[in-house]
Amino acid sequence: MAIEKITDSNYEGLKQAQRAVLVVGTSWCQSCRAYKPMISQLSDSIPYVAFGEVVLDEKGAAQFKKKYPGISSWTLPTTLFMRDGKEVHRFSGVHPLQTVLQTINEKLVAGSTAYVPGNNGRVAAARIKKIVGDRYFLELLEDSSLGRKNEIVELTRDEFNMNGLEKKLNGM
Repeated sequence: MAIEKITDSNYEGLKQAQRAVLVVGTSWCQSCRAYKPMISQLSDSIPYVAFGEVVLDEKGAAQFKKKYPGISSWTLPTTLFMRDGKEVHRFSGVHPLQTVLQTINEKLVAGSTAYVPGNNGRVAAARIKKIVGDRYFLELLEDSSLGRKNEIVELTRDEFNMNGLEKKLNGM
């Protein structure tokens, strides 16, 4: 998934996303440009989180500036973490990949429900506890073909997305 450039015409769509990371910067900000490849890497790795970029000095950022009137005093880049259309966390400046990923896990992913193969051809529910690299840690909410209720199972991204596992996170 690519980073979507946010303008007045598509701002509402991103704001309504169940899980979103929004990076705010300017075209002349060197730190913003240096930060973008890492955010792009994350957007390619985490398909169920929407990633957007607001470039304040470009045309089409009026709605965003209106929503955040104090934006002129922000340190750039500023990263907003949004869940169900509400800002749940924010930090300013460039942060390492691990910090951004940990924040996504804690503020956006943890607690989400995933569906996994159950017993007798049924689908069973599991709660995503965290994602570390390409490893998913799920707590089984009921007995399944992966293990017993309350057990923590570890799956690779490929195992989570393939082999009959349903990639149905809440809100998808």
